[in-house]
Amino acid sequence: MIEALLLAQQIKIYPNPARDMVYVFAPVPVYVLLTGIEGKIIKHIENGASFAISDLAPGMYLLRITDEQDNLIKIEKLIKTASN
Repeated sequence: MIEALLLAQQIKIYPNPARDMVYVFAPVPVYVLLTGIEGKIIKHIENGASFAISDLAPGMYLLRITDEQDNLIKIEKLIKTASN
């Protein structure tokens, strides 16, 4: 349990808010599930290091980050801003 908490603290998601690209820094391979607030799956990114969000509508989304065995590491809000 403590290992999972330490791992969650080491995972960095940036920028947030974001406009076009999101980057995930993690010390281990992670999988990212991008969902709408209502839970609808929008994208599944394997070995998620970066992914585009330019095609998404502005708003709030959730990132569900898991390890290779699908163990939940972290859930984080992501804000998509409008493109200029």
